Amino acid sequence: MKELILLILFLISIGTAQESLDPIDSLRITTVVSSGLFPHKVVEAYSSGKWRPFIPVMPVFMGVSRSEDTTNSVATPVDLGGMTFKVTVGYKYKYKFTLIYSSSNGNCGVSLGLTSPTSIVLSAMIGIYGTAAEGTLSSHFGAINASGQMVTSAKVYIVDHDYTAVIDGIIIPSATGYVQLRWCPETNYAVTLKRGSVGEIWVY
Repeated sequence: MKELILLILFLISIGTAQESLDPIDSLRITTVVSSGLFPHKVVEAYSSGKWRPFIPVMPVFMGVSRSEDTTNSVATPVDLGGMTFKVTVGYKYKYKFTLIYSSSNGNCGVSLGLTSPTSIVLSAMIGIYGTAAEGTLSSHFGAINASGQMVTSAKVYIVDHDYTAVIDGIIIPSATGYVQLRWCPETNYAVTLKRGSVGEIWVY
């Protein structure tokens, strides 16, 4: 509760400094559920007789996370639940997803990528770790510069062991829509994306 009060006071302080905003009567924090997302909290402002999303001074930080494990044994890319965010024309987005995964077979890695609306800029780096012993060079890297592209690792050093993968990039959209992470095992063996995987998004 203390953190929510401090957040509201902070948003009021920066909101009143924006001359372009209509007068704000009050703020509230609401839990919402959007397609492809776990329940998450948003800040809304009451102004001119209605509630609407409150956008403070840029940059704005957003976060998403996974609260459950998901296992897939089919080597066909599918959406990764909870790992998505909306983009709007006129803004720039910097994002970083840190994923935890494990594989049931030493010769089966993981394939990761994303889809997005059309964009002026779409560039991301994917690093998949766990291809060799800890403390050694144990990573596979690849770039993404178009919606639907995937980066695939070929193996894991230890089966059923938690490893990390990172997706780090920027998008400047030319159409409003969603950036959606996608994934699958490299081959038809069980790979699990773990709870605790998170996404960090900054809006400019």
